[in-house]
Amino acid sequence: MKRGFVIALCFLGAGLTYGLTLHTSNVRPSKDKNLVRILPQLDRLEENSAVLWIKTKLFNVSVRGDVIGVPRRVRDGYVVFVPQGTRQLTLNAPLYATQKITFDPLQGGKFYEMTLTGETDKKALKEAALRADRLNLKNTKVSLKVYFDYRDLPPTATGEGKPNALIYLDKRLNFDQWQQLLMPNGHYVPFDVSGNDENPCCLLVKDGELLEEVFRMNKAEVDSYVEKFDGGNTYHTLLELTPKP
Repeated sequence: MKRGFVIALCFLGAGLTYGLTLHTSNVRPSKDKNLVRILPQLDRLEENSAVLWIKTKLFNVSVRGDVIGVPRRVRDGYVVFVPQGTRQLTLNAPLYATQKITFDPLQGGKFYEMTLTGETDKKALKEAALRADRLNLKNTKVSLKVYFDYRDLPPTATGEGKPNALIYLDKRLNFDQWQQLLMPNGHYVPFDVSGNDENPCCLLVKDGELLEEVFRMNKAEVDSYVEKFDGGNTYHTLLELTPKP
C-alpha cells in the first residue's frame, strides 16, 4: 500500500492564501476559422479529442485535468486538447487562485471556446505581486500536494536513455521562491516548456527519484500518494496557503 504524505510549509501573507480571482465564461461551441483548421489529437482510445480555445491575455496559464499533450500557446490564448466526455478542468496563473471549472461534456472532434480574464485593479495586482516576491517560512502554513497528471511528456524533456519525469510547479510562486522549498543540490534540473530560463515552470527528475530527494521534507508534513517519480510521467504541485495560527 502506498504511503500518504502532505507537505505543510510556511509562507508570508494571508493575502496569498487565495490569490486574485480568475473570471471565466461558459464553454461554448466555436466556429472560429482559425480554430477549426487545427486537427484534433487522438486520445488513449484512438478517438478524436475535443479542441478547446481558452481566450485570454494572461500569461503562463496552466491547465490541469485530463489534458492531451501540452496546451498550445496561440496569439489570443491557449488551445487545449481533451478527451471526449471531459467536463472539468483546473486553471491557474501566477498571482491568481486556482479555479476549477465544470461544463457540459465535450464531444470528440468538436471545437469549443471560452474566455479567461483576471483582476484589472492595478492596486490589487501590485499588492499581489509584492506578496509573491517575498517568502517567509514563519507566518503562513502551506499544504503542498504532489499528484500524477495525464499530460504527455514534451519531446524536449525526454533526454537520453530512460525518460525523465516532469514536475509542474504551482505558478503562484516564482522559481526563486520554490528554491527555498526544494532540497539544496537536490536531484532535479530546472526546466521550462516555453524556454523561460529565468523563471522555469518545472523540474526534470530521473526515473525512480524519491519525493524526499526533491522537496525539503524537514520543513513539511506530507500527504500524497506519490512516493517516487516514474520516468515518462508528469506530475503537478498544488499549494494551499493559510495563515499560521
